[in-house]
Amino acid sequence: MKPDLLRGIAVFTEVARLKSVSRAAAALEMPKSTVSRRVSMLEAEVGLRLLKRTTKKIELTDEGLAYFAQCQQILEAVENAHEGLLGSRIEPSGHLRVAMTPDFALRLVKTLPAFRARHPRMLLEFDLTARRVDPLSEQCDIAIHVGQLADSGLTAYKLTDVVLQLYAAPSYLAGRGPIATPHDLSEHACIVARPHAGEALATWDLHRGRERLLVKVESGLVLNSIGVIQRLAIAGAGIALLPEDLCRDEVAAGRLALVLDGWRSTALPIHALTATRFLPARTRVFLDYLRDALGQV
Repeated sequence: MKPDLLRGIAVFTEVARLKSVSRAAAALEMPKSTVSRRVSMLEAEVGLRLLKRTTKKIELTDEGLAYFAQCQQILEAVENAHEGLLGSRIEPSGHLRVAMTPDFALRLVKTLPAFRARHPRMLLEFDLTARRVDPLSEQCDIAIHVGQLADSGLTAYKLTDVVLQLYAAPSYLAGRGPIATPHDLSEHACIVARPHAGEALATWDLHRGRERLLVKVESGLVLNSIGVIQRLAIAGAGIALLPEDLCRDEVAAGRLALVLDGWRSTALPIHALTATRFLPARTRVFLDYLRDALGQV
């Protein structure tokens, strides 16, 4: 295979995946003119029109769709061969920028020092923010996303699922009405995460086996930090939906109690988003670390 053909395949695959020359150019760190030229050269090489270009968007032709699937397999095979040969010899290095919420970062505190010790040539820069960061348009290599994903053209790597259950402090529960069913929550103070901001009432989607209930709860406290919500629950401010894995120690110490055992929210997926699936070694090893670290929480 001629080197120019392989380069053209790589560029075409990125344009086809993102359906945009501009976004592909940003992901590949190449001028738009170079991206367009390489795609045109590839079309001339294969003798087929692969893309339908308009002023607003790019779509694949039927031939382009079939070729795109084959090109992905080719690039994955090349990447695997390359990594298999060099992976044991190359130490991941360089600057890695990662965006995540402060609450997510707290999950990594215990394991991050060991990761740094294994990879001393890497410089890790964390942007701790509650907003959604777009790795394609911002200076970011990895963005952590909690919740369902929208179709963004980004590459998503599933890290784990987070299960939320109901917790409250024993001091809050003492002397208050019983909580026998999810409907009883409407008679209690509840602490709500930000997606419900601005609403007088919030809706909690709760499951127990095949049972499912949508429960309206009072939301006098609305926050965008699970860590702060947890601390407010411990202080007796009300009932909160919190990650099961983050509350084990608090329950064991008697600072929190499980409410309505067996009822839980729909699991929230956590993904790592990147602008492209062609990742340097430093990004790949950090993604592997995230999967392992979340499994240890």
